[in-house]
Amino acid sequence: MIRLDLSEVKKQYAINSADKRKKLRKDIFSNLFGIAKSEHDVQYRSAINGVSFTVSQGESMAIIGKNGAGKSTLLKIIAGNIAADSGSLLIEGKVGGLIELGAGLDKMRTGRENARERATLLNVSDEDLADFIDQIDDFSELGEQFDDPINTYSSGMKARLGFAISVSLPFDIMICDEALSVGDANFSAKCLAKINELKSERIFLFVSHSMPTVQRFCNRAIVLDKGEMVYSGDVSSAVAFYENEILNLAVAKIEKAPHGERGLAVGVPKAKYSFLEPIIINSDKIESWSAQVENGESLDVSWKFSLKNRSPDHVFRLGFPIFSLKGEMMFSCTNENILDGNVDRASGRLLIPQHGLNPGLYQVVMALHEGMEPILRQHIGELKVDSCGNPYFGLYHVEHSWLVDASANKCGVRREN
Repeated sequence: MIRLDLSEVKKQYAINSADKRKKLRKDIFSNLFGIAKSEHDVQYRSAINGVSFTVSQGESMAIIGKNGAGKSTLLKIIAGNIAADSGSLLIEGKVGGLIELGAGLDKMRTGRENARERATLLNVSDEDLADFIDQIDDFSELGEQFDDPINTYSSGMKARLGFAISVSLPFDIMICDEALSVGDANFSAKCLAKINELKSERIFLFVSHSMPTVQRFCNRAIVLDKGEMVYSGDVSSAVAFYENEILNLAVAKIEKAPHGERGLAVGVPKAKYSFLEPIIINSDKIESWSAQVENGESLDVSWKFSLKNRSPDHVFRLGFPIFSLKGEMMFSCTNENILDGNVDRASGRLLIPQHGLNPGLYQVVMALHEGMEPILRQHIGELKVDSCGNPYFGLYHVEHSWLVDASANKCGVRREN
């Protein structure tokens, strides 16, 4: 039975070169001579801290976390590339990795020779060797270049060969670290289909920042944060936890500009995100203003403002642009003539019953123009859209429905009676 069992696995790294040398001395005394040598002044950074889980044959588990969470360190421990400092690791089966595809290939040898060497290291029998080499040759689609030296390959060709070797040879536990997009779209689809085919026979460990990919191939997941396992469960609930609790809440909050029902003698703070610039309060034109954003599936913004020194013949335009954290303007709702006649104040609400934004954190800005001149531009709040763990694509979703003909087969071809 193929099985992987980790219990309280920990890994620390010394912070600087001097600390690394001290740690190396400690490890040499401990591993070679069995002498416990203490290094009290060594400063460590914890990469993995007490991670425990068990995975069995036929299971695909995702390891989710931000950059620096400890995902790659954990995979390297499982692959045997580095040793854990403490804890236990039980592996029943051969471990193969899709980590850094193309790494470990002998550049002076041909693709065929490299494939043969990998198969020999895994004790593939002479009877099966030819079949394995043919499978790698066929899957990699290198053609005649399969018999050319690796140093003539492009990076994409090396990745193709590395992937073909990894999925063709008899590994029981497969490690996939951001290696599912290899080459062009057709070959990438071929790789994904191959992994889907092998899932029931092996254990697959996935590391990816693509949540749709994780949800497509995995049935469970763990979430790492600063080296600690903070969540374990089915993949949908794990993705929801990661997107809601790690990605969104960990985002640095923007310092709100002081606003409200007041005069505007205060200074204008600088935005932490460049896409929120410029921050504008024209105190010669604005008497007071306020705005409040209500979170939820709908968008509800309450606002009001009063003017001074208004030009009666000018048109005032009020808008509320919504930005993603990448600086993309998702949409903007604008009233092209918010004031009628000679009035110098207005209040109201902006209501959007279904904004359609995908899970994430968004920034809401209030912008008021007098003619073409901006006189107020302020960040007024954050819109947090929670994840329910379902895959999503694109920038936002639209309300829609499916009408499926019950008499159609799986390919969408109507059956004839």
